[in-house]
Amino acid sequence: MASQNDRLLGWLKSQDGITTLEAMQHLKICRLSERIRELEKRNYSFTRTTEHTDKATFVRYRLAPRPVVSPAPSLAVDGGASYKPFH
Repeated sequence: MASQNDRLLGWLKSQDGITTLEAMQHLKICRLSERIRELEKRNYSFTRTTEHTDKATFVRYRLAPRPVVSPAPSLAVDGGASYKPFH
């Protein structure tokens, strides 16, 4: 069986965020904010949006997009064989 954090990540990758109530109903997670903190320690980022109804105020957590990191360009075409330090 997948861990709570794995189930939460799967949900967040396929849905538009999650609230504490949704986490309890759909994923059987009672301490959503603690799972979010654990995932943040694993370098996941989240947005938090406060939402309101007539009877309640709650937070919706969304997985923030990860920045795209491009590989560093190679400076030497020949693997550095022609490198000559400046003097």
